[in-house]
Amino acid sequence: MDLGSITNDEAIEIINKRNGFKYEKLTQNFLREWYKKQPINRDIVELAKRLKEIGYNLYVSSNMANLTYEYFKNDEFFALCTGIVISAHEHIKKTDEKIYKLLLERYNLISEECLFIDDDSGRNYQTANRIGIKGRRIIPNQVEDIKKL
Repeated sequence: MDLGSITNDEAIEIINKRNGFKYEKLTQNFLREWYKKQPINRDIVELAKRLKEIGYNLYVSSNMANLTYEYFKNDEFFALCTGIVISAHEHIKKTDEKIYKLLLERYNLISEECLFIDDDSGRNYQTANRIGIKGRRIIPNQVEDIKKL
């Protein structure tokens, strides 16, 4: 779903077939509702506002399914962003270098002038570093960690 190659409904069908439709309702409810239960961290939004006010441009590169993005795209946080790259729209996910290069190219960014922060414990920030973006891992949802950085 994050690659945009299947919809939520197609994923539900695939999962249900694999499980012999044993958990059909549970699967449907989860894949149609889980992202609605994910709160936006208001501390992060407030920090983004302050960064924007002092002149920083903010960009998002997110591994996100189409349905999830449609749900969140009108949130105040996304309105603060100068540019957004969503994996399902591009059919590329982080840690693939292509998604970072796409962000740089699309918004005419210079890699050495960018800071990529990510709360994923994977290698997303390492990929950013490899192509010249200063990439750092932060503690998930910890605004103080971001402020220190």
